[in-house]
Amino acid sequence: MNLNKKVLVVGSSGFIGSNLVKEALYQGYNVHAGVRKSSNLQLLPRDGIQLVEFDLSSPVQIKSVLQDFAVQNEHFDFIIYNAGITYARKTNDFIDVNFQNTKNFTTALKESGMQFRKFLFVSSLSAFGPGDASFTPIEVSHPKNPISTYGKSKLMAEKHIASLNNFPHLIINPTAVYGPGDKDFLKFISLVTSGFEFHLGRSKQMLSMIYVKDLVRVMIQLLESRFVNRSYLVSDLAEYDRERLVEVIKSILNKKTIKIRFPAPVIKAGVHFADSIYNLFGSKPFLNAEKLAEMTTPNWLCNAAETWKHANSQPAYSLEKGMKETIDWYKENSWL
Repeated sequence: MNLNKKVLVVGSSGFIGSNLVKEALYQGYNVHAGVRKSSNLQLLPRDGIQLVEFDLSSPVQIKSVLQDFAVQNEHFDFIIYNAGITYARKTNDFIDVNFQNTKNFTTALKESGMQFRKFLFVSSLSAFGPGDASFTPIEVSHPKNPISTYGKSKLMAEKHIASLNNFPHLIINPTAVYGPGDKDFLKFISLVTSGFEFHLGRSKQMLSMIYVKDLVRVMIQLLESRFVNRSYLVSDLAEYDRERLVEVIKSILNKKTIKIRFPAPVIKAGVHFADSIYNLFGSKPFLNAEKLAEMTTPNWLCNAAETWKHANSQPAYSLEKGMKETIDWYKENSWL
């Protein structure tokens, strides 16, 4: 048990963050949940945690909060920084939230004098960009070439963290994450539930996946490991064809679907047209050119073998088991 160890989870109210809080509680940590004033706390446990309010756009406010802890002779053994956005109406919002806010927090953290053993930054496989056409899995040693502003903003934050002196850290790059509380896969599953199966183009696409409970467990294990100042790719070690993912969901739902394929050139033309219209108003549609490129690139495989070796663990969930638990949660909570 880790009752005497304190962990601060910044960005704790969302999908991954709330699961991090639950796993840390399960592992016996004293958990502080960093939230915004406007955060929806629906996914967070009601008991056993202490809420800490941060304005991540304000280094002064962050520093003040952390110094208040220091005055009380308190410190955090571990800090997990999970705050950020995956969708933005304005491209610059990715830079402001995913990079600048991260910089604000780390700057305030250093200036506050707060002591900690390890800082874990939750990034994304998007910071690497896709693998090559040979379907060779992405390795942690590969050069990073993100193809979206989201991925670039995460990479900027990674580089900033790695540049800091006397700042023990880990950078986590998860592949596609699914599980209870996730709204992105909910949209996909809802389409299957309605009897439709949409595919963009005919090209083969290979994916790595990770169930959120495996992700948060391995992150906590890496915090306790002897490893520091390095990056980790995280997946469930399996490789999935996009078509198989749909078949698994259909099998769990016991649902037949009408398969509809959209020719890639038609979709690209429509998306670029929508982009041009939204740009007139200084915003971006949800399905924009960058999002489409990430959705249709053939190779999102990654090699996470070293991650699980360093954590002295193995994934507990197959795609079938994790997706079944996810769909059951959606139904129990009236999301589906």
